Amino acid sequence: MLGGDYFAAPAAGQDRPVIPDAAIADLNRLQLIYETDRVFASIGRQIVRHGDQRFIGNSGWRQDDRTFDAARIDFDVKPGLTASYSYVWKVNQTLGTRADSDSDSHLLHLDWVRSGAFKASGFAYLIDLDDRPGTATFGARATGDLPAGPAVFTYDAVLARQQDYRTSADFTLDHAGLEGTITYGPLAGFGGFEHWEGDGTRGFDLPFAGKHARRGWADVFSNIPAEGVEDLYLGAKANWPRPPFGRKLGFQAAFHSFDPTRGGADFGHEWNAEVSFSFAENWSAGLQYADYDGGAGGPADRKKLYLSIEWQY
Repeated sequence: MLGGDYFAAPAAGQDRPVIPDAAIADLNRLQLIYETDRVFASIGRQIVRHGDQRFIGNSGWRQDDRTFDAARIDFDVKPGLTASYSYVWKVNQTLGTRADSDSDSHLLHLDWVRSGAFKASGFAYLIDLDDRPGTATFGARATGDLPAGPAVFTYDAVLARQQDYRTSADFTLDHAGLEGTITYGPLAGFGGFEHWEGDGTRGFDLPFAGKHARRGWADVFSNIPAEGVEDLYLGAKANWPRPPFGRKLGFQAAFHSFDPTRGGADFGHEWNAEVSFSFAENWSAGLQYADYDGGAGGPADRKKLYLSIEWQY
């Protein structure tokens, strides 16, 4: 990592925004795998991802992946229906070994594919960590692609409820998300709304989620505040599959408007922009920019610029 202490969480009185990446070396994968045509089983340190990583993911964009010390089994129940169950006894977070947690958690996920126009999933995540109140999250998601003449309309809808689990606290928090995308050749426009509830004491907890891709790239709302947060967003994408240089060029821009789910504060807005570039086989680079304006009563303003280079093997 470049930059040394600049990237550490700022001490009191400093005005640099937090970049939650630790300068560490970590073991991310050490697992035994058994696999047949219908069954995948694994035990050891591994990556677990469900759906769009809204609740369960590895946060692979960060400097260090989130990994799980877990036993996992995925199996085909019948054609079109798959199930996944993981028991997690330790989670290795992206902030380094000091942020790792012992766990007694159960992750259940079902996927049903009816057709390209309708895919559904259901989930139950019972998360018990040694450093935070336990949560039980239940929900469902529906996605699909619908032809619209020469274009394709893609929808994504999610409902979830989170409640206390193995803790003396008593709470119930809701989440709802809806997104639509119109794709026409190399161009796409998208818009959506997300509601993450807070009850004034705590916000919807996401200890295993892949967070950077949601609620703006400035990572202001990576953790849901006690007031909750609503995100109304619009954006556009463009891909240039055969540019005169390199192999592929992509552009994306988005605008987010944030509000709390309770109280009258203004959580401000954020602009995001990205350029991605594949310049050789297995090699790509990206440049992301995030500009967050906290508005009246919102979090502090911040700007972030990310440069990344990736090699896939």
